[in-house]
Amino acid sequence: MIQAQHCNLCKFPEMDLKVGLTCGLTHKKPKFKSRCPDLQFSSIMTEQVTNVCHEIEKLNKTKSYIYFNFVLLNALGLLILIIAYYELKNTLKLDFSYIGYKHFNIYYTFYFLGTTSMSLACYKLIVFRKTKKRLEIEKHKLASILKTYNLSINSVIRSQ
Repeated sequence: MIQAQHCNLCKFPEMDLKVGLTCGLTHKKPKFKSRCPDLQFSSIMTEQVTNVCHEIEKLNKTKSYIYFNFVLLNALGLLILIIAYYELKNTLKLDFSYIGYKHFNIYYTFYFLGTTSMSLACYKLIVFRKTKKRLEIEKHKLASILKTYNLSINSVIRSQ
């Protein structure tokens, strides 16, 4: 599988349904262990490196916004939950008349809004962290391939 990672960044990969991945120069299956002697990086590789770095930068710019939203929405949700809890507690002390029923529905809706607010805050943070981790893993894979050819991500970006 290591060959596929290298060949996908090369100018000459060929795919065949019968044979699979072959080299466009030798027309044979790749047999190298850690480094291809004929590898010539394609423009797709530079685009991929640039895109990954750009996405990470863009994500890091939203980091403070995401964490601020997390704290704000959780605080707001917790405040709504506390208010709804005490009001529901007081509502249940009332008789079960129409007005008591209306109060119960209103504060139960607030309770729902509080939990939804907290869930939304957690969801946004989880999506942010998963996306960041996925991009960091992709960047690390690219960096390890480039390192075998004595290149770095910064040198590839500068060479554009």
